[in-house]
Amino acid sequence: GSTWTITRIVDDGEEVPVVDAQASGAAPEIDTTAEGTISFTGCNGGRGEANYGAGQLVVGPLMSSKMACEDTALMSQDEFISSLLAAVPEVSVEGDTLTLTDDQDQLVATRQS
Repeated sequence: GSTWTITRIVDDGEEVPVVDAQASGAAPEIDTTAEGTISFTGCNGGRGEANYGAGQLVVGPLMSSKMACEDTALMSQDEFISSLLAAVPEVSVEGDTLTLTDDQDQLVATRQS
């Protein structure tokens, strides 16, 4: 497992800016260091069981807090990440780059550790 910094988000075919996580003030992260789980940071963040196989990521159920975020872009980003993870995205890792893709949605992250 690794910790990944989210560097690119494509929502319905349109690239959108990555918004810094609320608690850290830094780029949001995806954490796969705990075997069989995945988590992400943002305003609320989330965590769930994760299984990788046959080029797909199956996450279920994903749990997160439901706080109202001061930054609506950050709240939208949390919702996008949650939706993408729930959609059973295709997953690829090439070197230090993780890519999750579902139809016209894509998330790209760079390995930290």
